[in-house]
Amino acid sequence: MPRCCQLVMGPAGVGKSTYCKLLQEHCAAQQGPGTQRRAVHIINLDPAAEGQFAYAAPEVDVRELITADDVMEMMDLGPNGALVHCMEYLLENLEWLEERLEVFAEGDYLVFDCPGQVELYSHIPVMKHLVDFLVKGPLSLSVCGVYLIDAHFMVDPSKFVAGALLCLSTMIALEVPQVNIISKADLVDKEEIERVLDMDSAAMVARMGHLAAHGRLQPLTHTIAAVVDDYTLVGFLPLDPNDENSWDAILAQADMALQYGEDLEPREPRDDVGDGGTEDEDAMEDNDIQQSL
Repeated sequence: MPRCCQLVMGPAGVGKSTYCKLLQEHCAAQQGPGTQRRAVHIINLDPAAEGQFAYAAPEVDVRELITADDVMEMMDLGPNGALVHCMEYLLENLEWLEERLEVFAEGDYLVFDCPGQVELYSHIPVMKHLVDFLVKGPLSLSVCGVYLIDAHFMVDPSKFVAGALLCLSTMIALEVPQVNIISKADLVDKEEIERVLDMDSAAMVARMGHLAAHGRLQPLTHTIAAVVDDYTLVGFLPLDPNDENSWDAILAQADMALQYGEDLEPREPRDDVGDGGTEDEDAMEDNDIQQSL
């Protein structure tokens, strides 16, 4: 099984580190028949990360190579310029990243906690080159993007359209399968989120009346809403940290995009399970049959 990885992306403060932590905890807690245990390893790719992470210390940290604070001090750059320089420096030293990732075993599940600056995904090809290295380079990882949008964006149609376009632009730029997630869904009325997600373009425009009311903005508003409505690839899955079903849905979508576990042997259903024998007893019977053969 190839090493699979999620690139966890989204604006600053959307909850990327928290997502990584909860994903790791959820996978570690998976037990019982029908579940897939996976070894989740978190890699920090944000050179501007400060303080403690929501999760335990990352197993690979780009700040061992370079930090945004050092670049700001040495090169007299602002925060955004320093971050861009750090990511370009990482691209110039990809052997450092390769050495630290090749130690992970086949079947390991890598989760990259990525920077939140939008320009890294839309204005410059830094993240695209990094993705190409992970997929087409010597590591040959199976990569899936995970883009987080704050649930508070979803109750305002204007913000929802802006967030959906960010997701779409990232999908186009990176050219990898992507799962779009509504983070912090437990903090917002779920019915309101569902109403916004179920809107067609006409309903979006009607709700964005402050934009559509202006004559010169009306055609643009209609066109943007139609793009969001027509491109059904920009779908969203709500993430409620307290709801196991939401985690299962997200993992199922990511696993399908990564083709995770497709080379595992499927478990054949047994008709006699539940007819008086336990699964352990059924397994013992299978062993006895095999030994007799």
